[in-house]
Amino acid sequence: MINRLFAYLFLLSPLSIGYLSAAEGLRTLPETAEAMGKVGGRHATLGDASVVRANPASMLDLDGTHFQFNFQLWHGTTEFESDITGQTLNMEDPWKPLGSLFLTHRVNEDLALGLGFGAPFGLSISWPSERPLRYNVPYKTELTNYSITPGLAYRVNQQMTVGVGLDIQRSELRMSQSFPYALLSGGLLPDNRFEFLADGWGIGAYGSINYDIDDRQRVSVIARTPISVDYEGSFEPNDPSGAATPSTFLTDMTFPGSVAFGYGLDLSDKTTIGFDFEWVMNSSHDDVPLDIGAANQPLLAGQNTLPLDWKDNYSAGFGIEHQATEELTLRAGYLFSESPISDYNYSPAIPANDRHIFSGGIGFDMGQNHIDLAYSYIHMADRDISRNFQADALGSGIPAVAGNHSYGWHIMTFSVSREF
Repeated sequence: MINRLFAYLFLLSPLSIGYLSAAEGLRTLPETAEAMGKVGGRHATLGDASVVRANPASMLDLDGTHFQFNFQLWHGTTEFESDITGQTLNMEDPWKPLGSLFLTHRVNEDLALGLGFGAPFGLSISWPSERPLRYNVPYKTELTNYSITPGLAYRVNQQMTVGVGLDIQRSELRMSQSFPYALLSGGLLPDNRFEFLADGWGIGAYGSINYDIDDRQRVSVIARTPISVDYEGSFEPNDPSGAATPSTFLTDMTFPGSVAFGYGLDLSDKTTIGFDFEWVMNSSHDDVPLDIGAANQPLLAGQNTLPLDWKDNYSAGFGIEHQATEELTLRAGYLFSESPISDYNYSPAIPANDRHIFSGGIGFDMGQNHIDLAYSYIHMADRDISRNFQADALGSGIPAVAGNHSYGWHIMTFSVSREF
């Protein structure tokens, strides 16, 4: 019975550990109101302190010292309607807060330094623990990443600046899952919940080049290496049969590298437009190993890894910024982002589809102080998963997640910064 139970869990929800974000993969969206306001055209035109991570070569565009605080609030709706039962599943805890801090300092005309603290990867999702299909989807999955990013920019000549940085990440992983003891024991044992808890560190690097074609045009190239994190923690079963006992839990995950291209054009002294294209190496998510200790490992029934089989994906868009007055700046943008996840490996634990992001924002300049606000809406078309793509791990032939999946996100971003 226990072997069948573990096979049931790991075959039905193989992506619950690997995917915890909002559609593009594991990455969150830009963290500042200026970047979100012109979300599809920011790479070559961004002018706030977050460039220490977003495009470090642009730190030389900022005079003196800049300190910035950002707060982002997400509100999401995610719903699954089963083709099999007709029952509906809605996400709990729709509000998701994020925050970040950035600091830049221009040492002289040719050198600038910066430091950032943020959360570039990860987003949690939870479902009612007594929901329909409770055995098919973890009721809580959380991936939290804390990133420290020191950066440096150097001016090569009047037209070219380069920047480099390190991405030092602390990552925490948690999954909570209901287990069908009652189903598999004919009601002799109650259902219980198992916890997978782990954390780890990883480090990567990134760099960028800005090239001013003339006084009105700039191109930017930004590249990031993948970041591998080795996780270590605990597997905590509440097992009425006594077959599973607490043990260590080991796994690893690779956060994707990327290459981005940006083009910025000053249409006038007051209006700038930008165009972005980015390729993301989400195929680095090959699989997620599962190591729950020598005593418990046989219970996985040979399912010692979680195959993901994601594909590389891209995003593309544009953004525009207009200085309406000396104190007021207006922004708007659009970004299309392809999902790396196919129908074949889809799960209700993965609220994902190709996404269209529409944004608008305003900025207030008050001398040394700046306040920026942005609103963004993420539209994702409903996703209908065919019964032909999914199979029940117990061999009944009933697809676990066949049905209609619908979702959308609203994002408010607030930034305040000060020049010294």
